[in-house]
Formats: sequence, C-alpha cells, structure tokens
Amino acid sequence: MAQNNETMEGILEFKKKKWWFSVKEHKLFWYKNNMDAIHSGFIDLYGCSNVIPIRVRMDGSFKTIGFQLNSTDKKLIFHAPTSEDALNWIEKLNSYMKDIIGIRGTIRGKTKTMRSEVDTIREDSEYQRELVRDPSIGEVFQEEEKKEEWEGAYADLINRIGSLLTDMNPTENSFFTGEKVIWKLSGMKLHEFNEDGSEYFISGTSVITGYNLRFTSDDGTYTVQIPHLQIASLQSQTEVLSVVNPTKKGVLPNFLRSTRVSNTFHTQKNNVQKDGLSRKYICLDCKDGRKFRFSFPTENLASSKGDEGEKVNQEFEGQLHVAFPVSIFGVFAFRFRQHREEQRTILLDGIEEALNNDYITSEDERYELTRIRDELYMEEDGWDIYNATEELKRVGVPCNEWRITDINSDGRFCKTYPAVLAVPSSVTDANLRKIAGFRSMGRIPALTWRHPNASLNSVIVRCSQPLVGLTNDRCEEDEQLCAAVGTGIKGRLFVMDARPKVNAIANQAKGSGYENMAAYKNTTLKFLGIDNIHVVRTSLNKLQSLCQARTGKTTEYPNWLSGLESTGWLTHIRKILRGARRIAELVDCGSSVIIHCSDGWDRTSQLSALAQLMLDPYFRTIRGFEVLIEKDWLQFGHKFADRCGHLDYEIEKGEYSPIFLQFIDAVFQIHRQFPQEFEFNQDLLITIMDHVNSGLFGTFLCNSYTERVLNKVFEDTYSLWTYVNRNMESFLNSSYLSPFSNRKPSSTHMVHFLNPSTAEPHIVLWEDYYFRGNAHLSLPAQRHHSVNLFNAHIRRNFYGLEEAIRQTLDSMNNSQKSEADEDDQHNNGYNSHTATVLQDLYDRFFANDQTLQSSYQEDNMQRFDSEKEDDEAGDETASVSTDVSPTPRSLAPQHQPPMPKSGPLTMIDLKESGIIKEGALSKKGGNRHNWSNRWFVLTSTHLCYFKKQTDAKPCGQISLYGSKVSLSNRKAYCFAISTPERVYQISAPNDAEKDSWMKTIQEQTTPERSSTNNTEDFDTGE
Repeated sequence: MAQNNETMEGILEFKKKKWWFSVKEHKLFWYKNNMDAIHSGFIDLYGCSNVIPIRVRMDGSFKTIGFQLNSTDKKLIFHAPTSEDALNWIEKLNSYMKDIIGIRGTIRGKTKTMRSEVDTIREDSEYQRELVRDPSIGEVFQEEEKKEEWEGAYADLINRIGSLLTDMNPTENSFFTGEKVIWKLSGMKLHEFNEDGSEYFISGTSVITGYNLRFTSDDGTYTVQIPHLQIASLQSQTEVLSVVNPTKKGVLPNFLRSTRVSNTFHTQKNNVQKDGLSRKYICLDCKDGRKFRFSFPTENLASSKGDEGEKVNQEFEGQLHVAFPVSIFGVFAFRFRQHREEQRTILLDGIEEALNNDYITSEDERYELTRIRDELYMEEDGWDIYNATEELKRVGVPCNEWRITDINSDGRFCKTYPAVLAVPSSVTDANLRKIAGFRSMGRIPALTWRHPNASLNSVIVRCSQPLVGLTNDRCEEDEQLCAAVGTGIKGRLFVMDARPKVNAIANQAKGSGYENMAAYKNTTLKFLGIDNIHVVRTSLNKLQSLCQARTGKTTEYPNWLSGLESTGWLTHIRKILRGARRIAELVDCGSSVIIHCSDGWDRTSQLSALAQLMLDPYFRTIRGFEVLIEKDWLQFGHKFADRCGHLDYEIEKGEYSPIFLQFIDAVFQIHRQFPQEFEFNQDLLITIMDHVNSGLFGTFLCNSYTERVLNKVFEDTYSLWTYVNRNMESFLNSSYLSPFSNRKPSSTHMVHFLNPSTAEPHIVLWEDYYFRGNAHLSLPAQRHHSVNLFNAHIRRNFYGLEEAIRQTLDSMNNSQKSEADEDDQHNNGYNSHTATVLQDLYDRFFANDQTLQSSYQEDNMQRFDSEKEDDEAGDETASVSTDVSPTPRSLAPQHQPPMPKSGPLTMIDLKESGIIKEGALSKKGGNRHNWSNRWFVLTSTHLCYFKKQTDAKPCGQISLYGSKVSLSNRKAYCFAISTPERVYQISAPNDAEKDSWMKTIQEQTTPERSSTNNTEDFDTGE
C-alpha cells in the first residue's frame, strides 16, 4: 500500500473481487486497476463510524487478514493481500477518520494502546466542554464504546466458532483444539528420491505438537502430517559424504512410470558436499509403509558449527520422543476432547448471550447463530452408533432358541467379551461358567448373527479354541451348547477352524487344540489354513519394502509381479475371503457355523465380519459398517493396542500384526467387485485405516471393551464415527443402489448375498493405500491398467463403468435386432451416436483386457479348482465327521463339477423332451438386479425362461443338475434355485403357485432324474 500526505492507495479484496483503492477527499474510491481514471464506486468516510480488524486463527495464533468498515446502513468487508497490509490500512484509516470525524473515528480493540487512545479522547478538553454543555454526549459515547466492545467480543466469538467446527473437518494447515506446539524449526529438509533414483530435498519448517509431526515446504505447496501413533520406528543416521559421480539412470517398467515430482523441489545434485563431511538424518518409518528422512539446517558436523548441529539434532529427537505417549492417557485423543468440550461450553454460552443482545439487528446473523447453536447442541456422539441389545433385536434375538444374558455385565466373566451376550436358551449361566473354563481365555461360543429366514434358523457363532490338550479332555456342557447351536436348523452344524491343521495340532501339545468330532455329534470340522499374526506381519513388511522408492543404487523394479507374489500378501487375502465366503454360503443354505482360531480375536473377527458383510446389506451402509466394526472387532475383543503397537515403538518385538488391515483390504476387494452394493466409497476405508493409528479418536484404543470402560475412553475421547457421520457426504458412493426401498436399514433384517470371486485375476493390490508412500508407482499391469487415465473422482466408481458400458452396448444391439417389447423399451431412446461413443470407450479401455475375454464358467472352474486344492492340503473334515449325512449343496461344486456344455435349447427341443410345467413368473436379473416378468418352461432337465410366451428361443436356461430349491425372502412368494454357478431368485404370483413350482422343480432335481443332464446354465445377462 502506498501513501502520501493526501492519499492512501493499494489493492484490497472487496465483494470477492480485487480492486485498486484510493482515499482522497474524505472518500474511499475503488478502481478496476491503478491506471483507470474513472472510479467504479466510492464510500463516504463521513458516514462510517469505525474500523474493525478481522482476525483468523493461523498456525496457532490469530492474524489480521482485513478489516470491517461500519457505515450508517451496512457493514463493508475488505481483505488485504498480507497481514502487514491489513494492519497498515487499519492504522491509516483510523488516523484519517479521527482527523475528519473526531471522536467517533476509533478502531475497536483490546490492547493497552487502544485503551490508552480512548482515555486520551476522554481527557480531551474539547470533549469536556461539550460534555458540560450537553451531558447526553457522555451517555452516547458510553453507549458507542459499549457497542464497540461487544462487537469485538462478537467477532472473537465467530472466529472461535470457526476454529471449533474445523476440528471435525480439518484442513492441512489447521490445528486441533488443545493441540499444543512443543517444538518448531525452520530450514529442515525432507529428502526424497526421483523416478531415476537421484535424491532431491524439500526445504521447509517442521513442527512437533502433542498430536503429530508436521512438515510444510517453504512455498506452502507441500505438507506432511505424521501422527505420533503412526510412527513405527525412529532412527538417527549419519552419512559420510563424498563427491558424488553422476549415477546411471535406472529404468522403471512402463506401467510403473509417472511424473508427479513438483518443480519446486530441489535436486540433491546441486547440494553435494565435499569429501570428508557428513550429514545427520532422522529416519521415520510409519506403520502404513511411508518412510521419511529429515536433515537439519546445520549439516556439516565437522565444521565449527558441528556442535550446534548436533545439539539441534538431539533436541529434535528428544522433543519427538517426549511427544510419544507412554500410557493410554498420554494419547492426544484425551486432551482433544477435554479442551474441545470446554471451548464448546464457552461458545454455547456466548451464542446464547449474543442472541439475547439487542445489538444484533440482522436476521441473517441471528439465523446463522441459531443454526450453529443447534448444530453444537445436537452434535452426534459416535459412541451411540452401536447398541448391542438393539442389534440383537434386529436379527431376531431373543427368540425361542436364543436368549440374552448379562453374565458379563461387569466384565468379570470374560474381560475380552462384550457386556451383552446371546447364547442358546437351553444353556444356563451356571453351565456357561463351566464352558468358560474349557475355552481359551474364557471366550465361550456366542451368537453374532442370525439368518432372517425362520425356516433356515441358521446362525454364526464365534468363540476360542477348546482346551483339550494331548489327553483329549472333554466338557459335556460345551458339547451341549454346540448341539443346541445345531438344533432346529435346516442344514447341519459346521465348526470352521481358521488355522492350518498343523498349527492346531501344535496348540494341542500346549494344552489347547481343536474339537474332537467323536464328542460333537452331527458336526463337521474344517480347517481354513489362514496363517497367524507373525506370518502376516512378515508378509506386510515385504510388501511395504516392495512399494518403496528405489535409491540411486537400485533404481529398477525388476520382476514386479513375481515380487508381489513372493510377499504372499494377496494369497493371505484370498484365503480369508475364501473362508468367509464358505461360511456365508453355508449359513445362507441353512447350516449353522461356529468360528474360532486360537483365542478368537484375530482371524475369527475377520471371518465373522466378512461373512456378515457378504450376507447382510445393512452392513454395507455407512452406519451399518460402523456397527459391524464395533460389534465384531471392538466389542468382541480384537487387541487393537497390541496389534497396532499404540504404546510400543519397537513393534517388531511385540504382538504387532496388520490383522485389521487385512480385513479392510478384503472389504476393498469385495467393494471392487460389487461397487453398486456399498453405500460408502474407498475413501472411508482409507480414513478408517489412517485413524486406527492416529490417536485423534478413542475408537481403536485399548485391547477390549472392558479396558475402554476402565480407562474412561467413552467419556473422555471422541469416537471416529462422530467425524465420519458429520462428513458423511465425503464418503458416499454415487454408484450405490439401495435394496431397502423406503425401509430404514438399521431396523431391516434381510439377506442379499454377495459371492465374490477369489480367483487370482480378481484379487488385486490396493494401490490407493499401499502406493501412497511412493509417488512414482502407479497401478501395476493387472486388470484395470488404464485406471490412471481417469481423474480421482471417476476412479472411485470406475469398476462399475466397464460392466455398465458393456451392458448398454448389448442392450442397444438387441433393440436394433428385434422388435421393441416392454422389457427393452428403455433402449429405444439411444441413438447411433451414443452407441458409437460407448463402443469407442469400450474398445479403448476394455477390449484388450484378456481377463474380460475369459468366460464366467472358466472363472468359476478356476475358483473351484483352487478351493479343492486348499481342501486337499489343509482339511480332513469329511473323514473326521461321525455323521454320514449328505454335504450341503453350497459345497457341491467341489464334488460334482458342471457337465460339459452343449449349447442353449430352443422351444422345439423343450417340446421334444416333454414340457412338465409352464407359466408366468418374475425373475431377478443377474447383472441389473431388477425384477422382470418371464415365461417359464420346465422339463425334466431344465427350467427355461422366455421374454414372451411366443418366443422361439429362451433368454436363459437353468440346468437342474446339482441344483437345489429353497424358500427366499427377497420378495413375496419368492423361492431360490441354487446351481453350482449362480443362485436364481424367482417370484410366483401367489403362494399356491409358489408351492406348486417348488414341488415340481424339486421332483426333477433328484439324482435319478438329473443324472441324464448334459448341459449347463446360460443367461443373456439381463
């Protein structure tokens, strides 16, 4: 801002536009630029009362960014380019207005300087003379002073409200309430590597707070925040430097190349030191795989300033270690809620006082204050998202077979179990205590989910391993409880042991083991072969090393895909998904399942939660997913503190293991295959994983529900779900198709089974999460290698785009080849131009994908073959069982693979083979998931369906070989036909027709009638 004796000039922002302002002749003029001779408007300063600073909270303190000019009828807001310019304008305008309007031209404030200026005005002799002549002038002045003082308090109130609301919607540079700065150092350097392996650094400022370590580049374009709980290790390194010869540039594979290095970064080649000098580094390894190297302003330890550099280094390390919590109460989440609740109470009182003040004349201001007050009063508490009794009520408990017990209400019965448990009605609390002595850690079999179909009565129960030992000890009460779980179900009882069998046998030598099937009648035991926490930890370490940036010595990524396979990470994910899918299939077919591993809080939680996610669409909503995590992970005692190493900074020596990360990764795999079935997007999964180790919320603190109660986590910290539900729009999936219609998801219990493929092409690396620590990695050459051509928003919903384009093309082709009927009238609106554009999209991005060219049957055969290999390697369940009843149909593909295909049938073929029954039914589409009316024709080997009764060729056929007919709750009068390839949902017009069709189809599915079948299913993809 320029100024002389007569004018003040400079650039200010006014009404969201930048203007050139000039003060002259007691007016404030504004122009489009400083060259214009004609002004665009002006303000008469005689009509203005005062100048009010506008302050905001930045970097932990308040800074002036502009000013408010109060005129007789309005308030005018101006923003200056810099804080210094704002202060200059305020000072000069205040002085200028004093000269032209006397005592009314004052700037509001609370500093000693401002108060002294008011005192000077009061002592002004002219003012005293006026006061003698007219005493009312004193009252007017006091009223104006009181109003200005209140306006200052009001502006401060608004600023503090903004700061409080920012806590639940933070920005990169914002500080949380109660976040105290411990140490700050400018001139720090963050060292990284370019794509070719050469080193570069970013110069900036590091700040250590009670919550995190944050680094901001000097130009403000690059910010890194590392919560203290996210740090896996902290090391100090000294590197002896010599003159560096240019290194040979390494070559990245084409599919790993990208250029995301900012031009503001400095390459290390220009900062090479001479021979004999050294540099001190602080190296931080994070639990999410990111690695950071920092160096200090004084790098030459051999120079005269070396002692100073060493001192700075040691102080940095010391302050960072001080910031690490040594107990649960040192985690920032406790301080965060304490300070924020104090501020929240003060602000609510301030808002009430402001609303009762007559100085607020604007209805808009009153409405905004009322809205903020209501928002603060009604702020949702994320701890209330899960209520055990309500969730059990949703799944139909209590009922005749199951009851709710409060035996663990005080946490003494089992300190790692929830306070509310559901157990068989026939088992007394006294027997439960005996069973607790027979199960590891006292974790008895307890219900976690029940099928909504009362005719099936199947359930998912979880527990820990039995303490049988080498002597094969027994517990009659435990056997009776397991028998009660299997009573009244349509199928049979399965015990799914998540461990490899060899591990279970090893535990038997330690006094634990697995169920003896000779004692558990009518029960099948299966081992799923999922590895323990130590194997998983090693696998993640290999994966994170693979995803790190290469240095100048090893810049290449040789054999990327084989290296990825050697980590074993995706193999672990496939095993978990395959086991969860088996459990879901069994339960959906009427069999009950008891799940356990060793202690029942790691692999058991993975399998139980994923099986429910596949079955129950409620858990695929945002709030339902929160309930699922609360129930099967937090309430049932997954040891988050130990598995995440919250208070252990040598995690390799403790019980650290990424068990929960495996679960979230598996959810990502299902989400990727069924994007329209989830209300939330992948951002929610990443946010959850980030806050598992952030220490900002108390959700994942401690090892059990009982520990959280004892440490007052629920009273003294916020839940992560408070933040998620407040920002729910950020996590919504735009592709979601809700199955609930007008029903409330939290009070609806239904099954919509998702059957994810676990074949190798369909289980991919979660690049949005694992590649965050390396800017040069992009999506490997797997199925969707063209994903980087799309922006981030489209990429979150990309996986459904491929199928949508293909379906649309098929639909338009069909509408061009045949006459339009009521089933494809929606296709008539497409024109040839649309078809051309869609075909071009498909050809460019999908046509060359070899995975798409493989048939659905080949994918299923690969899936069944891989499952069979796993069964042969890790299971001996059939030989162990003492019951010789048939295996449920859900496992039929392993034992009776589909017969070779001989092509689709026609109406002539059906008439020749003999039509047993025909009629109009409604069928649920396999891809579009809409219900369509079809004409069904039943023969002894097939059930075919036509769009119209007069059609010569069916639009689909269902092979009755190996199929099973059962009731379904998807729709009124609905039944399901389960085949090795798919489950068909069919609805009849009334109950009598439903029973007639089910009975007739069931008669054709007997082994004697279906043995002549030599064809398989086909469907047009409707």
